[in-house]
Amino acid sequence: METTLFYILLILHILGDVTFQTKDQDLNKSTNNKKLHGHVMIYTLTIILPIILFSILGCQGFSIHSHYWLLRISLLSLITYFSHYYIDMYASRYIDYFWYKQKKNNFISIVLLDQIIHYILLFGSVYYLFFY
Repeated sequence: METTLFYILLILHILGDVTFQTKDQDLNKSTNNKKLHGHVMIYTLTIILPIILFSILGCQGFSIHSHYWLLRISLLSLITYFSHYYIDMYASRYIDYFWYKQKKNNFISIVLLDQIIHYILLFGSVYYLFFY
Protein backbone atom coordinates (compact mmCIF):
# COMPACT_ATOMS: atom_id res chain seq x y z
CA MET A 1 0.00 0.00 0.00
CA GLU A 2 2.79 2.45 0.85
CA THR A 3 4.33 2.15 -2.63
CA THR A 4 0.98 2.76 -4.33
CA LEU A 5 0.26 5.66 -1.98
CA PHE A 6 3.70 7.12 -2.71
CA TYR A 7 3.03 7.15 -6.47
CA ILE A 8 -0.52 8.45 -6.10
CA LEU A 9 0.66 11.34 -3.92
CA LEU A 10 3.53 12.05 -6.30
CA ILE A 11 1.10 12.28 -9.24
CA LEU A 12 -1.35 14.44 -7.26
CA HIS A 13 1.51 16.70 -6.17
CA ILE A 14 2.74 17.18 -9.76
CA LEU A 15 -0.81 17.84 -10.98
CA GLY A 16 -1.51 20.40 -8.26
CA ASP A 17 1.86 22.11 -8.15
CA VAL A 18 2.74 22.16 -11.84
CA THR A 19 -0.03 21.11 -14.22
CA PHE A 20 -2.97 23.01 -12.68
CA GLN A 21 -0.93 26.13 -11.86
CA THR A 22 -1.72 28.88 -14.35
CA LYS A 23 1.07 30.81 -16.03
CA ASP A 24 -0.19 33.95 -14.31
CA GLN A 25 0.04 32.30 -10.90
CA ASP A 26 3.49 30.93 -11.68
CA LEU A 27 4.86 34.29 -12.79
CA ASN A 28 3.20 36.44 -10.11
CA LYS A 29 2.87 34.37 -6.92
CA SER A 30 6.17 35.74 -5.62
CA THR A 31 4.82 39.31 -5.57
CA ASN A 32 1.05 38.86 -5.44
CA ASN A 33 -0.41 37.00 -2.46
CA LYS A 34 -3.77 36.65 -4.23
CA LYS A 35 -2.08 34.66 -7.01
CA LEU A 36 -0.24 32.62 -4.41
CA HIS A 37 -3.50 31.94 -2.54
CA GLY A 38 -5.19 30.83 -5.79
CA HIS A 39 -2.36 28.43 -6.57
CA VAL A 40 -2.35 26.99 -3.04
CA MET A 41 -6.15 26.53 -3.03
CA ILE A 42 -5.98 24.59 -6.30
CA TYR A 43 -3.09 22.52 -4.96
CA THR A 44 -4.90 21.75 -1.70
CA LEU A 45 -8.08 20.71 -3.52
CA THR A 46 -6.04 18.54 -5.88
CA ILE A 47 -4.71 16.65 -2.86
CA ILE A 48 -7.83 16.59 -0.65
CA LEU A 49 -10.60 15.75 -3.15
CA PRO A 50 -9.04 12.43 -4.28
CA ILE A 51 -8.43 11.45 -0.65
CA ILE A 52 -12.11 12.14 0.10
CA LEU A 53 -12.98 9.98 -2.93
CA PHE A 54 -10.68 7.21 -1.66
CA SER A 55 -12.48 7.46 1.69
CA ILE A 56 -15.93 7.18 0.12
CA LEU A 57 -14.77 4.18 -1.90
CA GLY A 58 -13.41 2.60 1.29
CA CYS A 59 -9.78 2.34 0.19
CA GLN A 60 -7.53 0.89 2.87
CA GLY A 61 -6.59 3.47 5.48
CA PHE A 62 -8.93 6.14 4.12
CA SER A 63 -12.31 4.73 5.19
CA ILE A 64 -14.90 7.40 5.88
CA HIS A 65 -16.10 5.23 8.75
CA SER A 66 -12.77 5.25 10.57
CA HIS A 67 -12.44 7.10 13.87
CA TYR A 68 -11.98 10.85 13.59
CA TRP A 69 -12.09 10.80 9.77
CA LEU A 70 -13.42 14.36 9.51
CA LEU A 71 -10.76 15.61 11.92
CA ARG A 72 -8.04 13.87 9.90
CA ILE A 73 -9.27 15.37 6.61
CA SER A 74 -9.53 18.80 8.23
CA LEU A 75 -6.02 18.59 9.67
CA LEU A 76 -4.62 17.37 6.35
CA SER A 77 -6.33 20.28 4.56
CA LEU A 78 -4.87 22.81 6.98
CA ILE A 79 -1.39 21.28 6.96
CA THR A 80 -1.39 21.07 3.16
CA TYR A 81 -2.66 24.62 2.66
CA PHE A 82 -0.45 26.43 5.16
CA SER A 83 2.74 24.46 4.53
CA HIS A 84 2.39 24.93 0.77
CA TYR A 85 1.55 28.63 1.16
CA TYR A 86 4.56 29.50 3.30
CA ILE A 87 7.01 27.31 1.42
CA ASP A 88 5.94 28.82 -1.91
CA MET A 89 5.86 32.34 -0.49
CA TYR A 90 9.55 32.15 0.41
CA ALA A 91 10.76 29.80 -2.31
CA SER A 92 9.13 31.76 -5.15
CA ARG A 93 10.84 34.95 -3.99
CA TYR A 94 14.24 33.26 -3.88
CA ILE A 95 13.57 31.59 -7.22
CA ASP A 96 12.75 34.95 -8.81
CA TYR A 97 15.82 36.56 -7.24
CA PHE A 98 18.20 33.88 -8.51
CA TRP A 99 16.52 33.81 -11.93
CA TYR A 100 16.95 37.57 -12.44
CA LYS A 101 20.51 37.48 -11.12
CA GLN A 102 21.18 34.61 -13.57
CA LYS A 103 22.48 32.34 -10.84
CA LYS A 104 21.26 29.09 -12.37
CA ASN A 105 22.79 26.74 -9.82
CA ASN A 106 21.08 28.56 -6.96
CA PHE A 107 17.83 28.69 -8.95
CA ILE A 108 17.84 24.93 -9.58
CA SER A 109 18.79 24.20 -5.97
CA ILE A 110 15.87 26.23 -4.61
CA VAL A 111 13.40 24.63 -7.06
CA LEU A 112 14.56 21.13 -6.06
CA LEU A 113 14.54 21.95 -2.35
CA ASP A 114 11.02 23.42 -2.72
CA GLN A 115 9.76 20.20 -4.32
CA ILE A 116 11.49 17.93 -1.82
CA ILE A 117 10.07 19.82 1.18
CA HIS A 118 6.57 19.82 -0.33
CA TYR A 119 6.66 16.11 -0.94
CA ILE A 120 8.12 15.17 2.45
CA LEU A 121 5.42 17.19 4.22
CA LEU A 122 2.66 15.80 2.01
CA PHE A 123 3.66 12.15 2.31
CA GLY A 124 4.51 12.49 6.00
CA SER A 125 1.23 14.15 6.95
CA VAL A 126 -0.90 11.69 4.93
CA TYR A 127 0.97 8.73 6.33
CA TYR A 128 0.84 10.01 9.91
CA LEU A 129 -2.84 11.05 9.85
CA PHE A 130 -4.20 7.98 8.07
CA PHE A 131 -1.77 5.08 8.49
CA TYR A 132 0.15 5.60 11.74
